[in-house]
Amino acid sequence: MNIKRPLYLLCMAFTAAVWFFLKLSPPDQYTDASIADDSIVSFTGTVMQKELKTDFQGKKVLVIYLRDVLNDETSVQCYMNENMSMEPHMGEKIRVTGQIRNFPRATNPGEFDSRQYYSILKIQYQIRNTKIVMTDGKADIYSDTLYKIRCYFSHILDLCLNEQDASIMKAMLLGNRTDLDSKTSDMYRQSGIIHILAISGLHISIIGMGIYTLLRKCRIKIFPASCFVIVFMWSYGVMCGMSTSAFRAVIMFGLRLLSKVFGRTYDMLTGLAVAAVLVLVEQPQYLRHTGFLMSFGAIIGIGMILPSIQPLLTLPSVIRKRFGTFFSGTAVSLVTLPVYTNFFFTFPVYAVFLNLLILPLMSIIMVMGLLCLGLGSVAEFAGIFTGWGIHFILAFYWKCCELSTQLVGNTWYVGPSNILQPGIYLIMLVVFVFVTEQIKRHIRKRE
Repeated sequence: MNIKRPLYLLCMAFTAAVWFFLKLSPPDQYTDASIADDSIVSFTGTVMQKELKTDFQGKKVLVIYLRDVLNDETSVQCYMNENMSMEPHMGEKIRVTGQIRNFPRATNPGEFDSRQYYSILKIQYQIRNTKIVMTDGKADIYSDTLYKIRCYFSHILDLCLNEQDASIMKAMLLGNRTDLDSKTSDMYRQSGIIHILAISGLHISIIGMGIYTLLRKCRIKIFPASCFVIVFMWSYGVMCGMSTSAFRAVIMFGLRLLSKVFGRTYDMLTGLAVAAVLVLVEQPQYLRHTGFLMSFGAIIGIGMILPSIQPLLTLPSVIRKRFGTFFSGTAVSLVTLPVYTNFFFTFPVYAVFLNLLILPLMSIIMVMGLLCLGLGSVAEFAGIFTGWGIHFILAFYWKCCELSTQLVGNTWYVGPSNILQPGIYLIMLVVFVFVTEQIKRHIRKRE
């Protein structure tokens, strides 16, 4: 690891300062709304997100997220009344009324903490059986169009794939997990491959670099080609909900293209650090968000730990290249281990080996998914034909997950830990990187 990265070091210092501040002065994540549960509440806000979800009676209903018109830091989640006559547009200002419900807090160690999760997303409470009593203002054409495109592509996947395959591909391509059943989600998480369902660098690289390469082959200059692709991929991220992993991937991809424009060398860790600062400036509490920690931790593993692991292996270079996925997976696992143990109290032991089978097919299934969307939009039978290939790969994924979960010792049950244990572990990783860096420098000097 080359430490001559001033911007990277500055951004990491900022991130460390935010972490220490949160530890010294933690925000109150369990502040209840001023109104008790089941009370009738009225709320006026701007529609910033919409999705179909299963309500508390097992019915599919529209869920909208409203940002307070008077306070951008406050939002609410609204489960709309199933008899709603008209769907509000993105960006439209509306007033709703319904029954308030505070998000439940975790009562047992390892239990999912809804209160903390939604607090990080700046969503204060939930409104059920929501009715629209007033609409005002114009729709945001940009956001509304992206939402309609997402709905259209979701419809295409429903037509071309079976229900389970469609739900997985919606999560993988569109960032839409609303149809993903808990059994599939749990199976992927317990096997350690839940990351393939998140919009991440792989998606951005395949789509973004594909478009960029096409534009360059059409002899479009670097600057306009880069600007177009950056805007296009940002729009793709917005359409998919712009999760932390998607935001990180889009920012890093944009910096990578801009480095070509200005004739500079792109540095992955610097791009990662810049993306982290942009996220934390908007919401410092993302340092407590598993999605943020897993996404950024994975890239730290590839950028910092992987270069330290490879020189220690006395294997021929040909073999090292063939087992690159294994080494990358090991590096990622070493960094994300404390995230798993701190939040889930478990760790999927065979995840590194399982990813050897899963990851090589990810590019193929991504391309086939994009073909399914494109061909299915023109002719349904063409999309269905492509869907057969998708089904075989997903069936292979499922069988691999089943086999891995049946192996003895698949899950390492760690139990709760205090801050000292992951702290010591991370310090050991840093020391390991520093020592191997010194060893490599010493070897280079002798040569």
